[in-house]
Amino acid sequence: MASYWEMLGERVGYGLAAVVLGPVAALERRTRRTMRAAMLDSFEDLRPLRLERRRGTIRRNVQLPTGAGATSIDIDLDLHTHKTKLTLRLERLPSYVEARIQKHGSEFRLTTTSLDDDANHALVAMLTNGSLAGLDAIEIALSPEEVVIHITAPTTSEEWATIRAGLVDMVSWLAARWPASYR
Repeated sequence: MASYWEMLGERVGYGLAAVVLGPVAALERRTRRTMRAAMLDSFEDLRPLRLERRRGTIRRNVQLPTGAGATSIDIDLDLHTHKTKLTLRLERLPSYVEARIQKHGSEFRLTTTSLDDDANHALVAMLTNGSLAGLDAIEIALSPEEVVIHITAPTTSEEWATIRAGLVDMVSWLAARWPASYR
């Protein structure tokens, strides 16, 4: 929780930015600050590790506890494009596991040539019934060693909590679907 002086300074800063830079720049600055604060607040309990920073990007690594053990996640939040990239490092899945899942609107679409129909339907059902189904747009690239997810940057801690729950569900489902002895 910010102190009174920090809140006052922030308000004065936004006011000066609106006067000097114009209202559009002030609103953009506020949006970037909100995205950054929401991301950092939602992963604060996992003690995020700072990664090498690129201009306009906040990068962190967290160890997310799941039913399959801790999973390493790299979070790249691009403050200018309002996009987030999540890279989940997994124990090696079978070498034939390659899939791209996209959702733009109401339904998930899976593109793969390597998974059988049962795995396709089960994966789409897990996503449709899970926490990630509430997102308007998401792209997931599934490969043997990692899952890369692209989403629009959330602006609230509640949205991040939903994504976090969806990541836990996905990793747990993948570990149950292809256990270590199967790999």
